[in-house]
Amino acid sequence: MPYECKVRSIEFLERRGSSDGACDKGSAVIRVQLEDGKRSVFTVATMDEPSRWVDENKGGFRLGPPVLFVRSLAEESVAGAVAAMAADMGGFWLRYYNSEKRPAAAPAPQAQAPSTTKKKAA
Repeated sequence: MPYECKVRSIEFLERRGSSDGACDKGSAVIRVQLEDGKRSVFTVATMDEPSRWVDENKGGFRLGPPVLFVRSLAEESVAGAVAAMAADMGGFWLRYYNSEKRPAAAPAPQAQAPSTTKKKAA
C-alpha cells in the first residue's frame, strides 16, 4: 500500500505582496506540518512573480529552490495546491525535497586518549 501523505497545517511565515499592492498576488514562504511530524518550508507564488523577480535582479533571474505556483495567495488556494502536492508521489516533494532542516545535533564528546608521558619518580 503506498504511503499517504496528509497535511496537518499550513503556516504563512512571510508574505511578499505584488508590486500592484494586491494581497492575493505575490509570494509567500510557508511551513507545512505533516501528520507524521515532518515539516516542509518553501515558497509559493502567483504566476506574475517571475517577471517581478527578473525586474528586481537587473542581471536576470537565477534558478533557485523550487517554487509552488498557485492561483492566488488566498489560504484556500494555497491549501488546495499543497494538498495536490502531498498527493503526488506519496508527498515526496513535501517529505524529502523541501524538508525543513533540523538543527544539527551537538557533536558527541570525544574520549581523550590516555597520556603517554610517564611520571618521574621523585
